[in-house]
Amino acid sequence: VSPDFRNLENNILSLDFGYFQRLAGEVRPFFAEGRGFFNTGYDANTFASQRVRQFDAGVRVFGNADDRTKFGFMALQDTGDQSVIVSSVTRTPTPRTTFQLSHVRSSEKDSSNDAVRFFAQQGQGAFNYWTNVQGSKDSKKGAGARWDFGASQDLPTGSIYMSVANVERDYYPRLGNQFETDYQGLNVGTWRFSRPKKGPVFETNWNINGNYYWRKNGLPYRREANGNANLTLRSGWAAGINASTSRFEQFDDRLVGAYLSYPNNDPVWGVSVDVTKGDLSGKNYRSAGASFSYRPSPKLQASASVQWVSHFERGRQAILTGSYDLGNNVFVSARAVQFDNDQSAYFSLRKSGATGNDYYLIFGDPNARRFTRSIAFKAVFPLNIKL
Repeated sequence: VSPDFRNLENNILSLDFGYFQRLAGEVRPFFAEGRGFFNTGYDANTFASQRVRQFDAGVRVFGNADDRTKFGFMALQDTGDQSVIVSSVTRTPTPRTTFQLSHVRSSEKDSSNDAVRFFAQQGQGAFNYWTNVQGSKDSKKGAGARWDFGASQDLPTGSIYMSVANVERDYYPRLGNQFETDYQGLNVGTWRFSRPKKGPVFETNWNINGNYYWRKNGLPYRREANGNANLTLRSGWAAGINASTSRFEQFDDRLVGAYLSYPNNDPVWGVSVDVTKGDLSGKNYRSAGASFSYRPSPKLQASASVQWVSHFERGRQAILTGSYDLGNNVFVSARAVQFDNDQSAYFSLRKSGATGNDYYLIFGDPNARRFTRSIAFKAVFPLNIKL
């Protein structure tokens, strides 16, 4: 009831360019817990919790009806503004057969929106087949639909895959993340890997993918071809290159990138650098980044990252985070962010994870663009109801 998420560190989007809106990952516990029981889509969900900024009251129920059926139900109410209901059921009658059905309803003062989704997947031998049908009905924009189907073949050293998509102009799941409409087309690709039993090379893998989409009236919309190759050595070094060429409406884009990291998948520390250059959306594009993580003990961990981008304008973003476990479920955390000429930081002392009684002492705003002088104390107490 009336949840307060101001003490949470929201994920920070990178400076990478995109033709469509990007949503940062969800970290709010109300939405994050049990997310695997809510199946509303893959690349285009009918419900993206990031679109719900706040609410006054909410209930969330999820679990297993039996060993082959799981469900999720959520209801949110923002008094006088919006109400949201999300329901999902997944049925797995056999290990290689899956059915999913979900419904999302959003109601506001003078409008409403319904979005439904049905998904089915069947595996047979080395092949997997799937189909995805989504529909929406909006009180202002009308009704629309999206459907996809695809197939893949498992290989001893990878897979090949293809899919076909069709999205109508009026398809509009208001709380989803479907950013493209009015197109149809296909996507094909293959992924391969190799793991030598001896020698300095631990693994190599590569992927080639291509797609072509056109408008429902037949006019070209976008096409793309991309590939990447990665190498991991037993000594811990990992490197990769990637390249893509595409046309998005009137823009011809070309990008080439590379990365280097060491040591690969080390739980104590790691460092990586990456660069990308080319032409994007009619402008020269340059990006460079570096990251470092260090965990000298189970109680202390820190990380730092920085990214520079030169595109329509120059940008720089640096993030420094750290946390220390004082014992007895008491933690110290801090994060500092610099975005161009703006700096922000916060520090927190919290006691959480024991009996459910959580306490937070927070200096600064964890998600403000600029440093905010503030001190906040927050206490959370569980309420157990026995039926």
